[in-house]
Amino acid sequence: MSADTQEKASLFKVALLALPWIGVQAIWQVEFGIVTPVLEAYGLDPALSSVIWIFGPITGFFTAPIVGSLSDQSTMRLGRRRPFLLGGLLSTLIASALFSVTYLMGSAKQVVGFLAFIALDITINFMQTPLRSLGADMVPESQQSTVQLMSAFCQGLGAMLGFGLMRAMWSSEPHQMPGLFAVVMGLNVLFLGSTCYFVHEKHQTKDQVTKSSVVETLTKVIHGVKDMERPIAVICAIEFFSWLALFAWWPTASTWFSRNVYDGCQLSDKAGCTDEGFSKYTAGDNAYSESGIYANLLQTIFSLALALAMNHGILRRVKIPYCICLIVGAVFLILAKIISGSHTFGWIVAIGMAIPISSINSFPFAIVGKHNAERAAANKSDGKEEESSVGLQMGLLNLFICMPQLISTFSVSGMRGSLGNEGLPWALVMAGISLAIAAALTMLIREEEPAAVSAAEAAGKA
Repeated sequence: MSADTQEKASLFKVALLALPWIGVQAIWQVEFGIVTPVLEAYGLDPALSSVIWIFGPITGFFTAPIVGSLSDQSTMRLGRRRPFLLGGLLSTLIASALFSVTYLMGSAKQVVGFLAFIALDITINFMQTPLRSLGADMVPESQQSTVQLMSAFCQGLGAMLGFGLMRAMWSSEPHQMPGLFAVVMGLNVLFLGSTCYFVHEKHQTKDQVTKSSVVETLTKVIHGVKDMERPIAVICAIEFFSWLALFAWWPTASTWFSRNVYDGCQLSDKAGCTDEGFSKYTAGDNAYSESGIYANLLQTIFSLALALAMNHGILRRVKIPYCICLIVGAVFLILAKIISGSHTFGWIVAIGMAIPISSINSFPFAIVGKHNAERAAANKSDGKEEESSVGLQMGLLNLFICMPQLISTFSVSGMRGSLGNEGLPWALVMAGISLAIAAALTMLIREEEPAAVSAAEAAGKA
């Protein structure tokens, strides 16, 4: 069923569609928080511990658009998205279990840990694109922003949950990983399983879709980039610079807190580390986890407020709020270098980053969903039938999330390699400038006047 012909979904259904993001974001939060310190504890050089994050975007570059396109073509009885969601969940269970027991593998723990980390990134990406597409499929055009903002709200809950679990179950000791991952993945099974059970997709028949091989799907992805429509191209450009910033922040934030804000060190550092330095490192890690709880509390409140405002028609246009959110993030990240070594300001930055993250995790996907719904409505009015391409569009958007991650990973690694601990604050400056560019690009977004949108909705109901 196309979004333009659907009735308005209840707030409960919107929340149910967003529910799995609690578990997905919790597993991301745990991965971001523990992978770098664990692999450094296994003896990996700190500069190389930044480079390893390159493999997530490389695999996501191919995984997301292929999974998105294949799910568009699915004729399975469970629907288009749910089979891929359940497959992604099962593979994530296996990958997380493997990573959690690497501390038992002796001399092989560094290599196996590295490979398990890559597998975990692939499997989480495997879940994300069909999950985004499911939300876009199941609500009308007028609720595309609402469902994506509700997803951001659930991501805030998930990140808060991840931080809370890390604070309760993690103190930088690798033997604590099995229990931590078991709880996080149990929550993923509960939330994603509930959505797959209660949300029923319309089954596509074979005569409704044109099947493509993997090679043909890759060709379709390449053509999708080449023939990208202007509204999608603008959002992709904004996402490129937004994620260039986020991937300089997320994987390194806990390390920045421990090494730069709290002036700590790891016992495995080549330059050596005293017990006092390691105590500071642990204190910084704990402080970052605690600040993350408040940051994600802010994200949940902020995202829920925006979602409710969208759902009730109070906020009909997203360009200006989107721009302001990105500017807030740019200011915080640049000031993190200028006001260095302050525990208080470190907390302010960690908490304040919830504002741009909320917008980056919701507005772009909402705009893509609305664009696809509007195009479907236009095709219907012209008597044209067109296969759904929501999954492909979400996958294409993910390409412009993955590419900047590669650049950011190499840049942060180079800064750490040449500048040592001072490389991370400079990486945050780079991130701040990138968010400022993204904010400027939001001014190119074209939105219909609220009156025009209401008229279109009325025409659809008629």
